[in-house]
Amino acid sequence: MKTFDEYVFDWWHNYLSEADDDTLKALMENLIGEEETIEDYIPEDASCPYDWLMANMTDADEIYSKYFGYDSGDGLCPDNMPDTAEFVYQMLKENASWWNGDATTLPSFAEDFLRDMAEHIEGYSNPLGFFNDLTHGCQSGMIGMLIYNSDCKRIYIEHIDDMEEYAEQIYEEAGFISNKNGAPHYTHICWLCYEEFGYQIGRTLFPETF
Repeated sequence: MKTFDEYVFDWWHNYLSEADDDTLKALMENLIGEEETIEDYIPEDASCPYDWLMANMTDADEIYSKYFGYDSGDGLCPDNMPDTAEFVYQMLKENASWWNGDATTLPSFAEDFLRDMAEHIEGYSNPLGFFNDLTHGCQSGMIGMLIYNSDCKRIYIEHIDDMEEYAEQIYEEAGFISNKNGAPHYTHICWLCYEEFGYQIGRTLFPETF
């Protein structure tokens, strides 16, 4: 498991290490703008685009914002760079686990919830915004797949064993969480599992915030 900064930095360093010279030059050219050239920044035989990118892109928020954030610039991302949804999905999955911390086998609902979270996060400049909004709970209506009782019932039936086990783990560790909204049991459990699964990931990615 990795924090947001750790995950973004590791990805950035790996991406640059595997990129060819043309990609590295294109990345640098996009960052310095059209009015200047690489030669303005790199004296001959003194450095290279890889070194410049490693030295000048050292902020995880900036890297994410430029290449995956809601306001990321058109044409800034090379074709071989993952799209935002896939990048975020992999980041979330890296930090997903059962409530007891077991990451070797994820609950059966994990894939659907992770994909949904990644899709929501595409609309934010930074994933932190999504997790902050999630603290208002699914009852706020922000999670479209869990608005209607009929959808919650279908999801609950599909994942009933893992959802009930996950909820039981939550109760054992954090105490019983009552159904204050008076929602049907299956809706309450779906909301509980989505929220706590998300909070758990958010706490790992942003430990200084949650």
